[in-house]
Amino acid sequence: EIDAYSFCVIPGELDEATLEMMTKERCGVADIVGTANSARKRRYAIQGSRWRKHDLTYRISAYTQDLPAFEVESAVEKAFQVWARHTPLTFTRIYWGRPDLDVKFSVGEHGDGNPFDGSGGELAHAFFPQYGGDAHFDDGETWTVRTPGGTDLFIVAAHEFGHSLGLGHSDVRGSLMAPFYQGYTPAFTLPPDDVEGIQNLYGTLRVTDIMIRACNVPDYDARGTVDPTTCSGHLDAITRTKNGSTYAFAGEFFWRLNDIGPDPGYPMRINDIWGVSGPIDAALFWPSTGKTYLIQGERYWRFTNAVLDEGYPASMERFRGVPTHVDAAFEWGRNGKTYFIKGNQYWRYSKGWGVDDGYPQPLSVWTGLPDRIDAAFQWKNGKTYFFQGGRYWRFDDDNLRVAESDPQYPRSTAEWWLGC
Repeated sequence: EIDAYSFCVIPGELDEATLEMMTKERCGVADIVGTANSARKRRYAIQGSRWRKHDLTYRISAYTQDLPAFEVESAVEKAFQVWARHTPLTFTRIYWGRPDLDVKFSVGEHGDGNPFDGSGGELAHAFFPQYGGDAHFDDGETWTVRTPGGTDLFIVAAHEFGHSLGLGHSDVRGSLMAPFYQGYTPAFTLPPDDVEGIQNLYGTLRVTDIMIRACNVPDYDARGTVDPTTCSGHLDAITRTKNGSTYAFAGEFFWRLNDIGPDPGYPMRINDIWGVSGPIDAALFWPSTGKTYLIQGERYWRFTNAVLDEGYPASMERFRGVPTHVDAAFEWGRNGKTYFIKGNQYWRYSKGWGVDDGYPQPLSVWTGLPDRIDAAFQWKNGKTYFFQGGRYWRFDDDNLRVAESDPQYPRSTAEWWLGC
């Protein structure tokens, strides 16, 4: 039997389109069947609750490993704007504190009594306003953006946010709020049935709303607090992740960096995304395994991208012979060995074995570097960089000394890495 919002045909008859719908992936929100009291039947469905304010906040509390974080953030923001474009609603992303709507990726049982089923079947579900409005996405799916393959995050998110705002499923074929996954839709525009439904709940977008939005652009972002040390240039750690992202850490905050500076929306609090209270001592990326390590005191956390692996944190004792409370860690491209720095000494480490014989050695072996280091890493260009205070040095791995360059090293970290 197929439910009332699965595009039924005349009882006893199943056409090809209906059979296809029966096999499609779908939204996990239960269908709400009903008609409006109007001479003209409305096909959209209103659940019965709505937000009593127009300015809503959201937070992405858990990411998928299928996409870079910025792609997830962009798709989610774009999905919210589908609804904001036709109503007085605004959606502001926050990075800590309690949001109106929490967005997260999970697998299986994830704490709300509605376990996900893995690949296929149910893609996501959301709660109506009276139940909090949160939206959960099944990380058992393969999430994609701007491609017909996989499961398009934008279109699914836009549908789920419709539920978060109070819309049930529509029985109009082709509407966004139909219960079945429609796939990647280039140049998507919200169908009239969905526009009518959301405006029935929140009204239309007025000229005054447009003017207010234009005048209220936040100076940096809408978190309410911007880390005042952004342009001091001091870093506690810097590292990479499997998906190619570069992250810098200072105090309680971190940045995701591109080739010219931080990505929009940063800094964020380390604890909000990585689940570790800052500051951290060091960070390390192993390209051969795709694993990223955050080190703090006597413990370390291992991540795949920004997702914590099971079984962590763990004791630094697993890195046999490496001291605790290190200042920096990096894998050197010249020999594939891992180096840990503490004070004016360094330790060379071999994976699966431990610290090599003959270590520690004095940091002065690395000609041209200062006598203490705050952070170090091998960037995507294969070069090794060292950071101390508000300055950084690029190392010439072939000649075993600080690289010669114009302008010469050290350079300003704030200017060259943080876009100040």
